[in-house]
Amino acid sequence: MSVVGSIAEIDAVRDYLTRIGAEVRSTRKAIVREDHGRYWKDICVINFSPEGEISCSKADYEPTEAEAAQIKQAFRDTQWPRSNTIVGRVKIPEEMLVGVEPDEVEERIFEFRNAAGEFVMFQKRVDSKKNGKAYLPWTYWDDGKWRQLEPMGSLPLWGIADVHGHDTVFVHEGAKAARHMKRLMTEKGTKWQELKKRFPWAEEMENAAHVGWIGGALNPDRTDWGQLEALGVKKVYVVADNDQPGKDALKEISRNINLPTYAVVFTDQWNSGFDLADPWPDKMFADVDGAKVYVGPSFHEVITDITWATNATPVPGKVRPLLSVRDVFKSQWTYVRATEVFVSNAFPNLKLSETQFNKHMSAYSHTAELSKLMHQSGSFSTGEMIYAPGEKVRRLISGSGTHAVNTHVPCFIKPLKGSVTPFINFMEYLFPRPEECREMLKWCATLIAKPEVRMGYGVLLVSEQQGMGKTTLGSHILAPLVGISNVSWPSEIDIVQSQFNDWIAEKRLIIINEIYSGHSWKAYNNLKSYVTDKDLRVNVKFQKPYVIENWAHFFACSNSLRALKMDEHDRRWYYPSVAQEKWPKEKFVDLYAWLKAGGLRVVRHWAENHGEYVAPSDPAPMSGAKLDLIFESYTASQKEAAALGKAIAEREVPTAVSTGDVEVWLKGKGGRDELGSTGHELRKSMKQAGCRMLPARILIKRRPQYVMVNGAFIRDVLGGNMDNATAQKVTEHLCNPELILPSEM
Repeated sequence: MSVVGSIAEIDAVRDYLTRIGAEVRSTRKAIVREDHGRYWKDICVINFSPEGEISCSKADYEPTEAEAAQIKQAFRDTQWPRSNTIVGRVKIPEEMLVGVEPDEVEERIFEFRNAAGEFVMFQKRVDSKKNGKAYLPWTYWDDGKWRQLEPMGSLPLWGIADVHGHDTVFVHEGAKAARHMKRLMTEKGTKWQELKKRFPWAEEMENAAHVGWIGGALNPDRTDWGQLEALGVKKVYVVADNDQPGKDALKEISRNINLPTYAVVFTDQWNSGFDLADPWPDKMFADVDGAKVYVGPSFHEVITDITWATNATPVPGKVRPLLSVRDVFKSQWTYVRATEVFVSNAFPNLKLSETQFNKHMSAYSHTAELSKLMHQSGSFSTGEMIYAPGEKVRRLISGSGTHAVNTHVPCFIKPLKGSVTPFINFMEYLFPRPEECREMLKWCATLIAKPEVRMGYGVLLVSEQQGMGKTTLGSHILAPLVGISNVSWPSEIDIVQSQFNDWIAEKRLIIINEIYSGHSWKAYNNLKSYVTDKDLRVNVKFQKPYVIENWAHFFACSNSLRALKMDEHDRRWYYPSVAQEKWPKEKFVDLYAWLKAGGLRVVRHWAENHGEYVAPSDPAPMSGAKLDLIFESYTASQKEAAALGKAIAEREVPTAVSTGDVEVWLKGKGGRDELGSTGHELRKSMKQAGCRMLPARILIKRRPQYVMVNGAFIRDVLGGNMDNATAQKVTEHLCNPELILPSEM
């Protein structure tokens, strides 16, 4: 009986393989492949048993009856070697080192071991100008020979022996990227430690095992993925190369892994074909205070859930398989009964109706009606959905005592210590009054660094010129630092006319770029409850209304001084003075460049260390600009009354004026218009201007009337105590408004 090292040595087999265009992969395995650029797809796998039986994965490539008979006959007197595993260290065979320089061995030779740590295979990287890059397998066989063949059975995963004790595994496309990441995360040498410091996602990718699948992006089915689950892995991240074949492999890998599975999906910001062993694009780094800092996408921004949803079990005698939901997939989603939506536990801002859920998961399940299977399988459901920025857990007991899912997603911009001067300079320009600038810095720091705090007031920025920097602060600084999923930009029409208010649901920052366009009073009244209410009733199109806790902070802007109607008792808004002269264009250019080059990270570090924050119970501070805004929102009569009140307050002699005389005076001026100038509002206007009102009405001209007085009257006539007021004292100092503020002739 002759020993044959490969089916290629048997004439009948060689003729058959030549006819179908197959190539030998192992002693008794061949494949037919299609080339797709630098990738190939194994479209048919042909296995030969030791007795000469042939198994073809595709009927089109099966041998003819004559070929099959000839092959079986040739196998009768043939003995086949088996690929061996080896315990301990293995010397690289000399024939494998041909064309490899001594200083290239470490980079061009890859050693594969199984989960038990036994040697399985070497892989040699060959670079050719004509054929590009290729990886050649070398295995050791029980006849004592090394052969340039794959091992028998499934292809090995590089690094699988290191998986023991790790809950999380990163699966890279190819051994090169996996080996590089293992070295980067575990090597103690100075070179690797320095590289790790500069690696953008080191924090997220350390404390995990790194393995590599081989055989090409188009052939992930040739790997035994079940061994990951057998080794106790709890979570898998697949890192395919940045090209279409790599992305196409994700679906097949997901289907074969019965574990929570996520994909690291590179975008066009990375070079085509990029993997984690390649240099990162220079544009993703910037100089911050002399240090090179990463400013590209965060790890969390490139992650997507690709956990496969279903099993398809063949049923004897039936064409259709029995479909069931995998337990691991059930753990990835929560069904919220109150709103009838599916919420992703990994990405809770992803909330889908049943129709949306079915479409979203169609690529990763065997059915287009997955929601029905989820309900039938008893998947986890909860009574309600909550939005709790201060909580880090995903599932918790709500204030009402029911199980709930927390849909808040934090901002993933990491703090970086550095000079925050560009931001401070911008804020001092935008808010020229020092005390008001200090209050705005405190409000911004609280919003950024204290997600567990809901401040009791919003901010309103008004400037008659456009391009002052209001949008820069709101949309380009605060929004990314709060987290874009926690921000909305409703229009004034959304606020005052739409029946839907999902723009405020599960948001921490509401940016209104122009709050006044003809409906100012209605907008203000609509916003009153939103600014202060603890809970919201949310009305979303095509969803059941639901109640959720209100965490919204308002950042409203306008180019009109009539943006909102305010009074002196309104503590819902902080209204600082805004710069009226534009910053030079070059300063804005420099600020945006700084923000893009890591400035946002510096601002986060500043906010987390600011030390002065707004408490939930703090009212909005008063400001000069707010007083101006209150005056601008007055009716004509209120403005006249305020002017009178100011004149009374400024008089140095004791002065008293009855509100009856004020109303007569206003009527003579054509006042008491229909826009809210009631007696109560007139008195408020005068008090706001500095007047004081006696606590009890005084009988004047046989009618009880309110009386407005100045400080001199309280001091000199009443001895500082307004309860000492009498009709006689008031009458002695009663003055006609016309004498205090004469009408224009």
